[in-house]
Amino acid sequence: KTLALQAARESLVLAKNTGNILPLNKATSQRIAIVGPYATNCRNDGGGSGSLTGPYCINITQGITSKIAGSATTIVSDWTTADTVFIVVGINDLGEGFDRTNVDLPVVDGVNQNALVAQVMASKPNRTVVVYTGGSAAVAGSWSTAPAILIALYPGQEQGNAMADVIFGDYNPGGRLSISFPNTAS
Repeated sequence: KTLALQAARESLVLAKNTGNILPLNKATSQRIAIVGPYATNCRNDGGGSGSLTGPYCINITQGITSKIAGSATTIVSDWTTADTVFIVVGINDLGEGFDRTNVDLPVVDGVNQNALVAQVMASKPNRTVVVYTGGSAAVAGSWSTAPAILIALYPGQEQGNAMADVIFGDYNPGGRLSISFPNTAS
């Protein structure tokens, strides 16, 4: 567990933090929301020969919930009432035996991820944090305009705890990107 947590922490990249949104102070009375198609999904593998079934996996919502237990910070289900909104997005259209048809952020379970980010950004332009997950890059879209972006590709079974450590300032992320994110598909 300790090694998995350290590896997850070291893999996280704080790609953007305009206005020093992060870290949050859990002792401050505040409401946060965690939304997006991967808010409760533990993303620790890409499938195929990269498939991994570990003994457990902690998603970001579980990690944050554990981190703020007994604190002044609370999680709300209605993002419009939140002080800070975390939107967990990513790609899912990759794997062995086929090529991606495009490099856009895909629609996942009926959720247009870029539209969701644009909607939240319209309401909370200075208090939106995008957490990007998945095994490859996507072209810059609404998700890339958020004031804070945490890149967490496939950080393993302790990912939720590692992300919560970064979000609340218990770990200073120093990971480096292993991929490049294009501005346009061309």
